[in-house]
Amino acid sequence: MSLQQEGGQFVGHWISDGPVPIAGFNLGRYVKTTANAGEVTVNSYATRGVENEMPRSEKAVPAQTLPSAITAEGITSAPMGVAVPAPVAAGLSLAKRAAASITSLENILGPFPFSSLSLTQRPGSDSQGWPGIIFLSSYVYLTPEERAAAQVPLADSVLYGEVMMPHEVAHQWFGDRVSWASYHEQWLMEAFANYAALMLLEPRRPADVQIMLQAYRQLLASKSRNGLANVQAGPVTLGVRLSSSKFPAGYEVITYGRGTWLIHMLREMFRDASRTSVNPDGSDEVFLGVLRSIYDRYQGREITNADFQSQVEAVLPKSLWFENRRSLDWFFDVWVNGTVFPRFEITDARFSAGTAKSSVSATILQLDAPEDLVTSIPVYGAVGDSKVYLGRVFAEGAETRFTLPVPPGVKRLMLDPNQTVLTAP
Repeated sequence: MSLQQEGGQFVGHWISDGPVPIAGFNLGRYVKTTANAGEVTVNSYATRGVENEMPRSEKAVPAQTLPSAITAEGITSAPMGVAVPAPVAAGLSLAKRAAASITSLENILGPFPFSSLSLTQRPGSDSQGWPGIIFLSSYVYLTPEERAAAQVPLADSVLYGEVMMPHEVAHQWFGDRVSWASYHEQWLMEAFANYAALMLLEPRRPADVQIMLQAYRQLLASKSRNGLANVQAGPVTLGVRLSSSKFPAGYEVITYGRGTWLIHMLREMFRDASRTSVNPDGSDEVFLGVLRSIYDRYQGREITNADFQSQVEAVLPKSLWFENRRSLDWFFDVWVNGTVFPRFEITDARFSAGTAKSSVSATILQLDAPEDLVTSIPVYGAVGDSKVYLGRVFAEGAETRFTLPVPPGVKRLMLDPNQTVLTAP
């Protein structure tokens, strides 16, 4: 990289680390601050000048991760009030946070794909992550105190303060190094990046992860201008075609909201499948291995939905085989390629005490669902004020009868009390 003055002009010269699918730049006078993630240099470029043109009461329209409320005209959040970001002051803090995100993501996905990363502000509410550069929303530069003073809604505050920047950093792996084959796969890049940001947030602020997941659920249930639930815009695989006159915010709501939930469901299925007496809570080892395998296999290439399904099925635990087949057709056919947004109930629970082991039989009802819906649902038992994991049940069609062993003291059943399956609120 070089920048030289030639007469009254500046001439810049950049050479990428390798072939990149897209390139961009920002032009202006910036204050530069730097942090490091191992050998990766993170530069933050910020200037107050561009903020002078921002409306004092602009309504945020976050294209990334999207927790805001939906109106008939699209997606908006509460006015940002008179809070104006001070990006220069926040520049070093953001550079350090981006460096920390890189370090954490390297532990999951492997080495950072580029030699450096530049953060540069973008007036307004949305962000974009391109190879080696992130155009970061100016609202990310607000402090928690400034967001509180501006009465930013809780989910939006989590978005700008905790999710948006790591989301864009994760795009350096998924979206910039691994690309999508067509608009049908674009959801994968957004869902991978968004869920990676939530995984980085989870150890520090697990409640904030739940705030985001529940915000996405509410967005899917919210009505468009025609009074239709936004979840009906279509499946994630429709990509940009999700947005229409009937569903102005269809792409954002489905891609970020439903897409994030689909990855969450897969992760939780793998976590439950890994539960043992030694590790009763399960682990993320297999799920994270899938992400790393996808990145290793497809870096510098395009991925299809079929490729993704194949990679997940290759390590599918036997407990997640439906009808004794190592296949996730049941998940991709209806959950990924459909708009299902069901409710579940459990009825007719009957407990029996045997000489060696007690058991329970009950029926799961899948409501507001197509007849071919198959869902892997975790079942828990209540023991006093505590809950104990009993196992997962494949619910198929309207009613499914099942039997599970239960430990002493369980007198009541609970379906998915940790809310790991996407359901209507």
